[in-house]
Amino acid sequence: MAKHHKQILEFGSQGVTAIKTWINHVSIPAWSVPFVLGVLVVVSYGIQIQKSGFYWDGWVLIHSLNKLGPDRFGEILGENRQMTATLYALTTRIFKDIPIRWQVFGLVSRWASGVALWWTLRQLWQAIWPHRVYQANWIALLFVVYPSFTQQSISVVYSHIFFNFSIFLISLGAMVKALRKPHWFWWLASWLTAGYILFALEYYLGLELLRPLLIWILLTPKALSLRDKVRQAMISWSPYLVLLSAYAVWRFYLLPPSRYGVGMKDIFLAEPLETLRSLVQTIAMNLFQVSLLVWEKVVRLTYLFTEPGERAWIYRLVVFGVSGFALFLFGKWMYTVEQGPIQRSPGQGNWIRQPVFLGAVFMTFAGLPYWSVPLEITLDFASNRHTIPMMIGASIVVVDLVERLASSTRRARIILALLVGFAAGYQFDVSTDFSTEWSFQRDFLWQLLWRVPSLEPGTMILGDAFPFPFSDDEAVTSMINLAYRSAENTYELPYGFFFVRNELGHELDRLGPETRIQKKYGPLDFSGSFLKMIAISYSGNSCLRVLSRPDGDLGQVYPGLLSEVVHFSDASLIVDEDGTYNLANLERFFGKEPAHTWCYYYQKAELARQSKQWNRVAKLGDQAGKRGYEPYVPEELFPFIEGYANVGEWEKAQQLTLDAFKQTRTLRPDLCAIWKKIPSAATAAGAGSSIHRDVLEELECDWLE
Repeated sequence: MAKHHKQILEFGSQGVTAIKTWINHVSIPAWSVPFVLGVLVVVSYGIQIQKSGFYWDGWVLIHSLNKLGPDRFGEILGENRQMTATLYALTTRIFKDIPIRWQVFGLVSRWASGVALWWTLRQLWQAIWPHRVYQANWIALLFVVYPSFTQQSISVVYSHIFFNFSIFLISLGAMVKALRKPHWFWWLASWLTAGYILFALEYYLGLELLRPLLIWILLTPKALSLRDKVRQAMISWSPYLVLLSAYAVWRFYLLPPSRYGVGMKDIFLAEPLETLRSLVQTIAMNLFQVSLLVWEKVVRLTYLFTEPGERAWIYRLVVFGVSGFALFLFGKWMYTVEQGPIQRSPGQGNWIRQPVFLGAVFMTFAGLPYWSVPLEITLDFASNRHTIPMMIGASIVVVDLVERLASSTRRARIILALLVGFAAGYQFDVSTDFSTEWSFQRDFLWQLLWRVPSLEPGTMILGDAFPFPFSDDEAVTSMINLAYRSAENTYELPYGFFFVRNELGHELDRLGPETRIQKKYGPLDFSGSFLKMIAISYSGNSCLRVLSRPDGDLGQVYPGLLSEVVHFSDASLIVDEDGTYNLANLERFFGKEPAHTWCYYYQKAELARQSKQWNRVAKLGDQAGKRGYEPYVPEELFPFIEGYANVGEWEKAQQLTLDAFKQTRTLRPDLCAIWKKIPSAATAAGAGSSIHRDVLEELECDWLE
């Protein structure tokens, strides 16, 4: 027995040795990195794409496409985005307004930007730090999941931004390659792509200003005198300088002033010292936020390791799966290919000559356009989009700092793999939040159409506290106008939606019936007033509610700032007419009409109550009861209480009243108001009289008078 046990141990030991030997002799070629980046992008962002759709400005662009067609993006995006408009005209013809296509295109664009960065950094590192080329692998991995930017799911917008980012990085990489091994093809490729990106999108203007510094660094190892080096650098940079000059003339002299302007100039001239001090503080804080503080968000999410549920389980799988995958491939095999582990090179102790310093310079230059306007750079939605060009420098800083501060090469590999894994898990969790909002959008629109099957054109819709963290007033306006049919070939929008807190919160004390609200959505515009307005409430945890004027109220509670405007709400603008919504759009964006559960019956009952169709209300209540549906909040019983009472089904009305009262006794005034509204003729005889009296006594309604 002991001999047999010893043989098993020897066999196991030999097996472990064989696996170690195999790992030590296997290497993965560098060209496989793009495939690894593709896997990382899909795992981080792609798991939820079938449950994701349109958000934020993506809705506005899709609505404009649906309304005006792909050839009108020049009007939609403005005169300074004509090249981007041409790109949109092409992509919208391919992907149309189908959500899954845009989500896939967003993944491809994000992957392409990672591959372009990896290729560019390999060219640069081979020239400056040839023994540390492996860092390009880690930087590219970190870049595609960097946690400062969390809007990947807004694919209609950011697929183009990352597509253009890829082109800029290719331009930079082609320049580096041409400086290392001069060839007309690489110079031409770099000039053409640099020219395109300058006139297409200003996101990367700050990084464009880095070219002369990179040219100088790449010329440093060559045996040139200072004079020759300066001359060679100016010759190499001169085509880009011509492009920059042409861009400046076009941008600041030929185009009308931007809505952002360049505000820092005026501020600086007014208070130079204070402005300079504030600017230095802002730059330092932003650099710290994007490179280091951003990881606090990632660490904070680790509570999901102790939470139950499918979401937490997938999060853990993503974190450990990506970490292990990165550690196995890049931590071991890629080091074999890229000339071994970390090696000391000349100037290792001089931080100015190290990647961490170059990364800080990348971040600083990337932020210059935003600080000059100034635009806010934060880690919150939606301004974290301004960190996109800074993510290159931040990834370089993090990778090099980890390698410098870790006590060993193995520990550095483990830390970097964990950072990539946790960043991937964080991005997965954010994508889950986006998919949750998409389901809320779907629920909101269908409930709105059940309750408001037709609405008079020119109506303004007000809401507050919706569960739409990634969509604003313009987005909701777009989805509502897509949901209803509207006149063709007109720039006037029939409906405008506004969150009271955002658009009107600072003007509530000055609002009146004649107050006009006007809003432009590119070439489209909406004009309305409080004479034609309805207020709605939607939390995602209960049914959507149309809030009516006090004289027609069923005791509704007004959430948020809606209480300040609800007296303008006019439910008579709602027409009980089926079939006036755009079913084709709804099914294209959200799929077939969902199953009719409680909120469907509630919305139809509210619609019938509005026109006093009490038999219809009672019938809907019976249907909901037979199917076992129950209200989310007791207030949703109000239309059925009134409906049953008005058709003489007193026992049902009484039971629903007591059920609501037991759940929330604060509803006493509302329930009393409902029962006192019931016509006296309906309670004059039979059971109605006694039940009516019993309910008023049970609720102690006399005490409220």
